[in-house]
Amino acid sequence: MNTALLILIAIAIVLLLCYFSGRRVRENHAFLSISEAVAALEEAVDNGAGHDRFDDFISWPINDPYMEAIRLRALQITLDAVEEPGRDLSVAATEQLQLLLSELRAHAEQDAALKAQE
Repeated sequence: MNTALLILIAIAIVLLLCYFSGRRVRENHAFLSISEAVAALEEAVDNGAGHDRFDDFISWPINDPYMEAIRLRALQITLDAVEEPGRDLSVAATEQLQLLLSELRAHAEQDAALKAQE
């Protein structure tokens, strides 16, 4: 009886830890910066790079409406991508993400210019 109770308590603790660590990741990702999004997209278009940052970028919602729109477009590009042997993303998907990256960089430059004027 005591062993079963201890196992249940241990399971409950593990579940709570998983819940709160996931919640913290979601909360931190909600305030993703433009430079972090640029880094994630750069990682995606570089076929030799890992995709951990990019996977995180498309997986969690972002509070900023512009950044969330970019995230959703990137997610849709990956969902619509046709598989190509030996590639994580198709050439067409990579090109679309490159255009999205260019748009995001231009937005970052405009944002920096506006902040510099203040």
